[in-house]
Amino acid sequence: MESNPVSLSEEQVEGAGRAAGIGVTFDETIGLYQPEEAQSTARDVAILFVSPWGYDEMCVRKSIRIFAERLAARGYPSLRFDYPGTGDSAADVMSVESLAAWEDSIVAAAAELKSLSRRNRLVLIGHGLGATLAHRAAARIEDVSGIAMLAPVTSGRTYLREIGFRAKFIYEDLGLKDDDRFQDQISIAGLIMPPKVAQEVKALNLAAPQTATASRYLILERQHRVSELALADALREGGATEVIQEEYLNYDLLMTMPLTAREPREMMERVIEWADMLSLPTDLRALLPAGDQQLTGDGFVEQPVRFGDYDHLSGIVCRPEGEIRGRSVLLLSTAYDRHSGWGRGIADLARDLARQGILSLRFDSANVADSPPRPGQPDRVLYSDGQNEDASAALNFLESLRHGPLMIAGRCSGGYVAFRAGLADKRVQAVVSVNPFVFFWEPGKIVPEDVSIVPRSLNDYGQRFVRKETLWRLLRGEVNIRAALRNMTIALGRRLSFRFAPILMKLPGKHSVAAEVRSAFDTYAKRHVPVSIMYSEADVGLEHLYFQFGAGGERLRRYPNVHLQMLANADHNLTPPRVRQRFVDEVKALALK
Repeated sequence: MESNPVSLSEEQVEGAGRAAGIGVTFDETIGLYQPEEAQSTARDVAILFVSPWGYDEMCVRKSIRIFAERLAARGYPSLRFDYPGTGDSAADVMSVESLAAWEDSIVAAAAELKSLSRRNRLVLIGHGLGATLAHRAAARIEDVSGIAMLAPVTSGRTYLREIGFRAKFIYEDLGLKDDDRFQDQISIAGLIMPPKVAQEVKALNLAAPQTATASRYLILERQHRVSELALADALREGGATEVIQEEYLNYDLLMTMPLTAREPREMMERVIEWADMLSLPTDLRALLPAGDQQLTGDGFVEQPVRFGDYDHLSGIVCRPEGEIRGRSVLLLSTAYDRHSGWGRGIADLARDLARQGILSLRFDSANVADSPPRPGQPDRVLYSDGQNEDASAALNFLESLRHGPLMIAGRCSGGYVAFRAGLADKRVQAVVSVNPFVFFWEPGKIVPEDVSIVPRSLNDYGQRFVRKETLWRLLRGEVNIRAALRNMTIALGRRLSFRFAPILMKLPGKHSVAAEVRSAFDTYAKRHVPVSIMYSEADVGLEHLYFQFGAGGERLRRYPNVHLQMLANADHNLTPPRVRQRFVDEVKALALK
């Protein structure tokens, strides 16, 4: 979950001004291809990234983009892609019937990369479960010179148990009730591992005797596991000529949460140094993919696109198979979720819209996931002006595809950007904003780096303290009691503050924010733009809403164009499918109105 922006660095951000990776489609999925840079000394090896699964993939997504850019600067073309049933792939998650489907996609990705890069030799870089799958799939790929296994899953049983523990804390932190926690499935962050895949993952054991599928391996293990040598020994006994095992530096800083993840640059440089030992300079230069890449699914046709000042914004256009109707929709994710969304919700929403004849665009803002940063923009982009500029560029691109009415929708920081971007652009004829933290962010306002201890709503604290999971965490010392008490005091102050809002809003700082918010809603009213605002019942953003518009948002009634909806038993991220469907239905209704 994300709630507030973090402190920003003014230093030049790595990758600023680059173009995004080039979208390619193959084997019913979408990948991003990164050719070597023109000014680099080309190497005769191409790099295939094999991603982890679930929450791990969300945490490493931006890092893999940066890794691919660094490799391109050193002369290596690369490809990264989504497994069937994940991310932007066409398949529904429940249609994946075996782990072999994911391994088949690795083999298909290898063939695609060889064709585009004009290289015969590959190095596979796998992370987490992806490292294990890379090792297994490499047996079916010719000329694999080496495999870098980053925090590999050596025991499937242990791995699934770790997912269960982590998911429990995430769902407890989101305030989800037992009925909404996917208890009978392997699930985390709203993502479900296909049941048959989970059964096969549980049986994985890389410490057992096995055949090496490459001659050279680099294993970077988590600190507390670097002394475990069973995998390295098994690979040596299985025929590998070289197996290097070292510590994965700063792994924990990467795998906390997508919002606060720090890129492990030491790891990247170590892997590149190792790859240099396996490759040679070459005169070969990679090909550019054909421009008509399309992915056809159940009632939709998707196309990966790049747009913006530097072609730096990476997105997906989703079209209906038949006639287009209604408003075209710009779908915004949060500032740290990739554009497929939390629990894959944005991708599912876009495809539901396509089945109703509605065109949509979803994309990553600059310096989020697969989109490189703009020059001069901060490293952490949450609530920055750059997000509004990106939304404007996306609206321009969407209108270039089809001239006609536009609307915009998003959740959390995406809901905030939707509200502000629709305000600034008269082409926008409808807005859906879900759980926005604020409607106006004060320029220059900075909040603590550790957003995991940002104050919640008072209702949320009340609900948490009656749950046994919270009590057990308190007893085990897993809750920062001092921070919790401080934040509860802040939450109580905010609750009291909206009771006295008419007086407090006369203060200089409060008055200016209130005036900005009123002006925004007045502007929408004068333009007769429907604005749908949706809040989970205990969401922290309600305190801002109530401060501005009274308890229950009663003063919003003066705006006939504004529709306020409360989502019962919903978390901030809209994790349960039944809650997410309310969002889908609202966007669909406004798009067709």
